[in-house]
Amino acid sequence: MGMNDRSRRRMHPSWLIAALLFVLALCATAVVATTAAGAAETLSPPESMRSIGEASIDGAAPADDPSRIERWNALREAIFGKRMVMDGTAVIQLDAPARALDAALVPLNLTLVGGKLIKGVYLVIDNNPSPLAGHMTFGPKADPSSVKLRVRVNEYTLIHAVAETQDGTLYGVSRFVKAAGGCSAPADADESEALRDLGHMKVRLLGVFEPGRPMQAQLMIRHPNFNGMQMNQLTHLYTAPHFVKTTEVTYEGGSVFKLESDISMSTDPVVTFGFVPRGKGQLKVTVQDSEDKTFTQSFDVPGTPADAGPSSAPTADATVAEPEDFWNGPVNSPVPQTLTGGTVIRAPDLAALLKRGGVVIIDVSNSPPRPQKLAPLAVWSPPPHAVIPGSLWLAGVGAGTLDSTTDGFYRRRLAEATSQDFAHPIVVYCHERCWLSWNAAKRAIRYGYQHVYWFPDGIEGWRAAGFNSDVAQPEMTSASAAVYSRAG
Repeated sequence: MGMNDRSRRRMHPSWLIAALLFVLALCATAVVATTAAGAAETLSPPESMRSIGEASIDGAAPADDPSRIERWNALREAIFGKRMVMDGTAVIQLDAPARALDAALVPLNLTLVGGKLIKGVYLVIDNNPSPLAGHMTFGPKADPSSVKLRVRVNEYTLIHAVAETQDGTLYGVSRFVKAAGGCSAPADADESEALRDLGHMKVRLLGVFEPGRPMQAQLMIRHPNFNGMQMNQLTHLYTAPHFVKTTEVTYEGGSVFKLESDISMSTDPVVTFGFVPRGKGQLKVTVQDSEDKTFTQSFDVPGTPADAGPSSAPTADATVAEPEDFWNGPVNSPVPQTLTGGTVIRAPDLAALLKRGGVVIIDVSNSPPRPQKLAPLAVWSPPPHAVIPGSLWLAGVGAGTLDSTTDGFYRRRLAEATSQDFAHPIVVYCHERCWLSWNAAKRAIRYGYQHVYWFPDGIEGWRAAGFNSDVAQPEMTSASAAVYSRAG
């Protein structure tokens, strides 16, 4: 008995050490678990941002579709948190075309009314993949009463303009714009030409200079604003993103405005703004892009006023002739009314074909990847891709020039879908005013298919005619898929 007591006394220190080590291990485990949970919480997107995907909608839905309200609510929370956005009809006005002539150059006009002191304006294009198109903050030298700029629109969408007063109150208005394909529209067939004179700027003073009175100025910036979603029609590769991130204007050292922009701004951005000159001085413009290139130019004030001049926006042309070969120009532009060797159809004709059955319907719209240069915390939420029910979505096959892999992919998928029957009817479409479907239909004819139908009105025309749509995921070559995975 005494020996056992002595043994326990000798073992006592080691047991004490073991117990202490056990307690320390428990503490360390708790710390690691807490740290991991904190890291997971830090790295996980906010609930409001995750809910955007859940609130995503069919881009061709009408303006009053309830899902558009749901998406805006999700975007609003992602951008502004729990802050309320009040009705802004008495504070800010947004003028936008109901149907844009060019989806890559959609003009917007913001007008501040009501006399409230405005700190800045947010511009949100709900159905663009990166919805927060721009945030402009005004400085002490600004006249914020009117701002004009040009943007890209990816598909039919509500556009929201939200004004923030000096006390932080938010006031918003919205307009519905019918446009499609502006984000993926190539800026220029020759990228080197698009980059020529990069960063060169011009300023035109609009109106008559009078010291102490507000004056409008138009700023033009030479920059292609590649957004990573545009496919080069010659190489069939996506152009690397390279876009303007910030534009700052000062007058005699005092801030006029700072514009933080994203991939939704148009090629060669144009911003018309107001400032209050007190006397002869200089406007200084500083632009920084996603490649961290900085461009600075100064302009004397006052100068010779210039007229705004007529708009250079293209107009629809119903007499567009078919090219001899495939189209390698701007994808989103007026298209022909004919397709040699094929049949041009409208929505009722297509509905009748689908009702009869036995038709293969192909959507050849491009599927944009997330631009590599997009800010890590930027909201990226491409809405689900709307298709005509029963469609195969073959992305990338509508380019003017196809590499052998993509050409083989298109031939194979058509053969599989038609059971290698060249007499099987095929319908090809994408968006309205989109050459991709014309190219793809022409290509199917050259493959030997005898009954090719081209639906030039696209998913927008289908929905406008009152027909339902579905959603689909794209099929593409492995090379294209690799581009998408790297961009994510």
